[in-house]
Amino acid sequence: MTGKQKQYVLKQRYKLEKIIGQGGIGYVYLAKDIHRNQDVAIKQCKHTSDKIVERFKREYKFLCSIKHPNIVMAYDFFEERSNYFLVMEHIPGITLKELLEKEHRLTLLQRLNIALQMCKAVSALNVNKIVHRDIKPDNIIVTEKGIIKLLDLGIAKTTNKELSAITKTGVIIGTPEYISPEQITDKERFNSDVFSIAVVIYQVILGLKESPFLTGSLAGTLNKVVDYELPPIKEKIQDKKYASIYEKISQVLQKALEKESQKRTKSAKELGVQLLQVYRDLQDYDSTHDDIDYEDMGYQATNEYKVTQDAQLAINEVVAKEQKTKRVLIVSQTVSFILIVTLLVFCYILKSKSNFLLSQTSKLEDTVSDLLGQKTLVNNEVFERVTQDNLLSNNRAEMHLIQANHLLDKDEERALKHFDAAIKKHSGYSDAYFGKGLLFQSREDYSLALDFYNKAIAINNTNAYYYSKRGEVHFRLNKYTQALQDYDRAIALDSTNATFFISRAGVYSALSLYEKVVADCNRASKLNKNDPLIYAKRGRAFYLLRSFAKAKSDLQRSLELGIDNKQQVKWLIRQCNKNIKK
Repeated sequence: MTGKQKQYVLKQRYKLEKIIGQGGIGYVYLAKDIHRNQDVAIKQCKHTSDKIVERFKREYKFLCSIKHPNIVMAYDFFEERSNYFLVMEHIPGITLKELLEKEHRLTLLQRLNIALQMCKAVSALNVNKIVHRDIKPDNIIVTEKGIIKLLDLGIAKTTNKELSAITKTGVIIGTPEYISPEQITDKERFNSDVFSIAVVIYQVILGLKESPFLTGSLAGTLNKVVDYELPPIKEKIQDKKYASIYEKISQVLQKALEKESQKRTKSAKELGVQLLQVYRDLQDYDSTHDDIDYEDMGYQATNEYKVTQDAQLAINEVVAKEQKTKRVLIVSQTVSFILIVTLLVFCYILKSKSNFLLSQTSKLEDTVSDLLGQKTLVNNEVFERVTQDNLLSNNRAEMHLIQANHLLDKDEERALKHFDAAIKKHSGYSDAYFGKGLLFQSREDYSLALDFYNKAIAINNTNAYYYSKRGEVHFRLNKYTQALQDYDRAIALDSTNATFFISRAGVYSALSLYEKVVADCNRASKLNKNDPLIYAKRGRAFYLLRSFAKAKSDLQRSLELGIDNKQQVKWLIRQCNKNIKK
């Protein structure tokens, strides 16, 4: 907010001063607690998804349960007008990512000091049976005094079954270049955070601006996390003076970076103990010490706030005043073309033409959404041919839709105007509502996407693909019951589409109903025997059902058919072989 804007006060206590950050669920504000005359940070949750709100509340409970000098403190939590707010201590400083990007000349002792504080913070979480799951330089603040603070427990989870169930999403959780291999191929373990800490420490010691696992693509990054062994630090730094120290650091990190969790350093505490010994050795070796001593580091906490349980406020007015920030479009140009072809095909269906392109487009859409990092290419000439041969019409509503299709990957705002114009010309034009749903889904604005899919279905409740896409949104919002209902309806309308069964299998997988995953993949394989994704999904389900021989057979078949994420499949095959030998 600028100085000319009205200053808003939340809960008659917190005066918003400016926006200091933005995340996937809302803004982070710097505010003044007028009761205490103290700066605080206020994190906003604008989402209406029950699952996201539940995670937001859980982050507050986690922060309240832990009082530690290296973990940000939570003070208050409240709701107003469908917005939730988490009040935390404000920490002046910069993120570790920013520190590394500035190429700050940190001494080796200072770098180890940061590593040790990270271990202390995560160890405190582990004592409370919490796994962070998203440790990365962006989530670590470094103060002027060199004290680090661990932030963002939004996707943290406890190790008990009750809270573990909350976070079963069926998708990868965390930042790909920092997560552990098991978070990609199976599920996190208690020492998954150890791997993430080790990756950050590796980056800090070498002064890298990015994770050593980061590549130019998501699939490449995930494959590298699973299969690539990082070179020992001692080989990356030619420093004869500290050669023995780097040798010891290499040994510690090698154990912490083990791909298999059972071989890895057991806990953040154990990793911290090992690094502390290296730190002491370095102090004995070098007379130039840090100003901050890891063991004697002081901390004086601010007064805790009395949390009122009935406090539920927020600021719809603030949200209305905020400048709309355009989200970064995550999908590639490939997906944009797929969306275009999809919309064009529906126009084509309204003209009672062939259904062939629909099935092909459906397959492309499902493949992109289901396979991490897999790219499906759509030829521009094919796109133009479909447009010219099948869709040219004098109907003005349809022409607006065609123009919207052409603008999807160039100018989304203009595309939206054409969708709206098509709806204005023909209020019962279900494809226009569906097209808006696709666009907002590509932006990951699932609430709006859901609204438009609902409108499309209200007009035309016999289109199987409408239900399929709405099922995807329900799945992304973790509304598994609604997702299953949509896929059931899509299959009832069109039981010949293998992708509908594959998509429903994805929901069953998220619910850990692996027998049903196998059943749906069986039905899909009868409709399409040459889709590698079917065998990959069924193979993973068999693996989790501990039917390792069947899992191996299906996974090998997926490789033979040309599955894109080969490294992940190969890793699962190796795990099958190990278990078969047992």
